Amino acid sequence: MKKLFYLVCLAVFPQLQAQNYMNTLFLGNLSYQQELSDIWGYEKEGSEYALVGVYDGISVVDVTEPTAPVELNFFPGDSSIWRDLKTWGDYLYCINETGGGLQIVNLSEVIAGIPSPTYIENLQLGFITAHNIYIDEAGVLYVFGSDYSNGGCEMYDLTQDPENPPFLGVFDDYYLHDGMVRGDTLWCGAIYNGVFSVVDVSDKANPYIMASHATPNNFSHNCWISDDGNYVFTTDEVSGAYVAAYDVSDLENIEETDRIQAWSGYTDVIPHNTHVDGDFVVTSYYADGLSVVDVSNPTNMIEVAYYDTSQDFEGDGFNGAWGAYPWLPSGNILVSDIETGLYIIEPKHGNACFVEGEVIDSNTGAPISNVMVEIIGSNNSDITTLAGFYQTGVANTGLYQLVFSAPGYTDLIMDVNLSSGSTLSLDVQLEPFGSYQSQISVVKEATQTGIPAANVLLISDEIEYNLISDENGQIYSSLLAGTYDVSVSQWGYQSYCGSLVVTESGLAETIELSVGYYDDFSSDLGWVVQNDNAVSAGQWERVVPIASFFQNQMLNVGYDVDGDCFEYAFVTSNSENLPYNQGDVDDGFTSIKSPIMDLSSYQNPRFNFSTWFVNIGGEDPADDAIIVSLSNENETLVIFERTISSSMNWMNHSVSVDSTIELTDQMYLTVETMDLPDSGHLVEAGFDNFSVSADNLSVDFVSDVSLSIYPNPSPDGYTNIFVNESVHCVLMNLLGATVAEFDVAKGVNTIDLSYLESGSYLLSTTNNPAAKSLVWIKR
Repeated sequence: MKKLFYLVCLAVFPQLQAQNYMNTLFLGNLSYQQELSDIWGYEKEGSEYALVGVYDGISVVDVTEPTAPVELNFFPGDSSIWRDLKTWGDYLYCINETGGGLQIVNLSEVIAGIPSPTYIENLQLGFITAHNIYIDEAGVLYVFGSDYSNGGCEMYDLTQDPENPPFLGVFDDYYLHDGMVRGDTLWCGAIYNGVFSVVDVSDKANPYIMASHATPNNFSHNCWISDDGNYVFTTDEVSGAYVAAYDVSDLENIEETDRIQAWSGYTDVIPHNTHVDGDFVVTSYYADGLSVVDVSNPTNMIEVAYYDTSQDFEGDGFNGAWGAYPWLPSGNILVSDIETGLYIIEPKHGNACFVEGEVIDSNTGAPISNVMVEIIGSNNSDITTLAGFYQTGVANTGLYQLVFSAPGYTDLIMDVNLSSGSTLSLDVQLEPFGSYQSQISVVKEATQTGIPAANVLLISDEIEYNLISDENGQIYSSLLAGTYDVSVSQWGYQSYCGSLVVTESGLAETIELSVGYYDDFSSDLGWVVQNDNAVSAGQWERVVPIASFFQNQMLNVGYDVDGDCFEYAFVTSNSENLPYNQGDVDDGFTSIKSPIMDLSSYQNPRFNFSTWFVNIGGEDPADDAIIVSLSNENETLVIFERTISSSMNWMNHSVSVDSTIELTDQMYLTVETMDLPDSGHLVEAGFDNFSVSADNLSVDFVSDVSLSIYPNPSPDGYTNIFVNESVHCVLMNLLGATVAEFDVAKGVNTIDLSYLESGSYLLSTTNNPAAKSLVWIKR
């Protein structure tokens, strides 16, 4: 994401001195008694006109003298907050979302001053209401989001009869909100599907989809193709969305290249319509007004001009600039502001100034990822890729300070001269802070043999290391001095959660893992996300959860289970930029599948986990669910199903599985949730803190009592103790002194030992005090 807030001094009219602007000149304004919607432009014989959608009709304005716009005529229509207009030849075509079908105005008669120019107010072509229209270079009228069938796109031939065009065909696979056509290709926003779609309309009677691609906020409003046809630019009409760019040169491999928000710094502003004008996209950005972005390099979009038409509004909300028309011969841009009227703005920008290069480690020459690259005086920051590559820029030629900063490295500040339309290639080296050779050994508790491919995550306030043990369970790495929170995990072992201190002497640490299946999702141990037509925003993700709410009910959980390592969990939606009803699971199934487990030797295994589930709203009954299943290669057993919603808390579960399914060395767990078709429910789910315990796993057999402890070591003093019958337990330190006594009931018991010092303790039961289990508390 790139933003810009950089003011230049241009002469403006006195009444607008307080407004925010860059590289633009205010020319004129025409206010209205009613709110405005969309806008279009028209030129005839050297004169220029604004065609303005007004709440109660259509306004035709002469803007040839931009400082003194004059309304030539007004054509009343059905009252509507939405009116969209386009032109073909000398005709203006208009639709709205209230009624009246298609409205047609003969502009040549308006300009000629004919007292009663042709105005066809209610042409019925098969639709009464519509959201948007477009007219291509061949004179085909495309009508989007109408009350015809699914509201896809109807097509009419204006060349045969511009005042009563015949029907050619319809694309009606699903609702389309907006669109434009180049040649025989329709580029359209399927807003409720969250994608822009590419449709072949060469045969108007038989259009078909060639490709679709999701947009950043899954609420695809409009799109516009570049002049060379290789890139498309889109908006999502929701709070916090972006103008995004995509490489569409290969429709089988569409790739997003960049995204950008407007100038203000308010990240919740809503973009509306964007249009391509040569090297630039011109966007009406609601409360931020007019925004102009240089897209000559679609991988590095830079805002070069803006004008705030809406001083009284900022941030979120459907206020301010509705539409912007950039194609008048004069170069002036027409903007329709909902509350403050028609604006004529002169752009004063050139192309952006670009800078790009590679950042490497001065000692090793290795590329450095996640370096923050900032230009002082702008909000256009960038983060280096895994290959160390960055690219950014500013609007105006000048001398700037460029700052490179990364955890573990000394900041680098450089003065650079940047020029309009040019790209400065600048490779830099960063000096690392002092680091010290360290060794971490990850071994199996019982045998002290190394555990290969163990995930070791070290996090401090300033830096994060993701390390993997080698085939001998060893990690050799140069680490910065400091105190780190540590998670060590490998599938088939109980995870370790604690802390390590790296000093100037380095680090030599051995971490022992007990056998057993445990996953708090602090690292990615290989669970696979699977979807059956669930929307992408509602699929499972391993993330730090972000809460969403509906009427004070938490939908997506905002925290993970207490007591596990770090803050990760699997949840079904995690976008703080999406409305609550666009990020949940919709009209499909989504599941996660565990890695393979060898349970062939497990006696009476118990599956322990925590779930979050919300299923509210929509049609009765609320019949969606979260389902946990255990499978081998031949059969599947549902071991848990839940339809009842959470009450602001995770729910903990322990499920025993005995002879109901054959336990093999090819077992796996599946966690599935769904939103059944046409139910309209709000569905969110979470899954965390998974483990498998068994009578013969990490146990001491004491008389007829079996005992298992997990997680062990305990990172915070809380541990789970399983016994197959109720017993009295005694906990002693290594000197033999009793430090705690407590009763545990048959099954799983969570014990609070957080008041004890870190260290090793011996746990025994009264049935057989001679047999003891080792308990570790490591913080």
